[in-house]
Amino acid sequence: MQWLTLLSVPVALLACWLYLVQIQDRVFPRLQGKRICLLIAHPDDEAMFFAPTVLALTHARAGNHVQILCLSSGDAYGIGELRKRELSKSGALLGLQRDADISVLEDARFPDSKAAAWDADRIADVLSRAFVRPQGAAAGNDLHPASPPAPGSAAAAAGAATTAAAAVAPSSADDGHAPIAIDVLITFDRHGVSEHPNHCALYHGARRFLERVRRPAGRGLGPSAARPPFAVYTLRSVSTTRKYLTVFDAIGTTLKMLLFEGRTQTPTTTTKQTQTKATKQTQPQTQKQLPSGPLLFISPPADYRIAQRAMTQAHQSQMMWFRWGWIIFGRYMIVNDLDLMEPI
Repeated sequence: MQWLTLLSVPVALLACWLYLVQIQDRVFPRLQGKRICLLIAHPDDEAMFFAPTVLALTHARAGNHVQILCLSSGDAYGIGELRKRELSKSGALLGLQRDADISVLEDARFPDSKAAAWDADRIADVLSRAFVRPQGAAAGNDLHPASPPAPGSAAAAAGAATTAAAAVAPSSADDGHAPIAIDVLITFDRHGVSEHPNHCALYHGARRFLERVRRPAGRGLGPSAARPPFAVYTLRSVSTTRKYLTVFDAIGTTLKMLLFEGRTQTPTTTTKQTQTKATKQTQPQTQKQLPSGPLLFISPPADYRIAQRAMTQAHQSQMMWFRWGWIIFGRYMIVNDLDLMEPI
């Protein structure tokens, strides 16, 4: 009888896990049909921290186009080329369809180092050159516009000749914003999950980019400037204890979001029809279709195993002994909760 009792514990935990997956699919808002960029600092960030998000967003039913932009090759120990290949393999495991959707920046201003302070303005420059289309540029139907160099590529990010100020100059669009080649940017929050300064810098760079696009060069803040034509979501950092609670933290996170944060749904067609004409003219169509609150992604057991393989099979150079505790017990391998960055 004792062995039946012991067996019932993992069975009950598995049932609870699967139920949580159903809850987040039915209750919490989704990103569908969007052009999405995951901004990371080092190869392996996408697997160690963002795997539930990437796996959910690259699922065929979501209809998203997901890209990864990595601001360093992780060359702290002289293995940058190897780590770029590992990132490409990991991206394929996590559902990215093309190597062209993974860009790694080689720039001395962004070294892989805890002692290096990455400048927020320089990060914003990279994002501006990668994703803001200059006025009159040919439009593409994905993250890579038709005219070269392709925004979103490392070459465009590192070597574009135009300055960031010129890149965000207002176009003739009705909303007063320059065309943006993405709908959603995802990155770390201000604490960077692990307090790594490179992670934290991405938050500040993304905020600076959001502010630039919200307030194009030479324009004041008006109704249109208050609504950027894309959204930025940041991955919530949690305490050290919670980082290693595996699926138990997914239970607590889900209850917290249900009870205390409410459910923020994507605006429906009815909501759109009730908007005033002035609101429609100032609010970009993409923004109307985005959730206005936090997002929750919980991986089912099969996706959890994929995330683990993204580390053990793809990022083999990073599999030191202490990584095993993270990939087995780490809550970020199972659950991601993201906050919408609000413009200041």
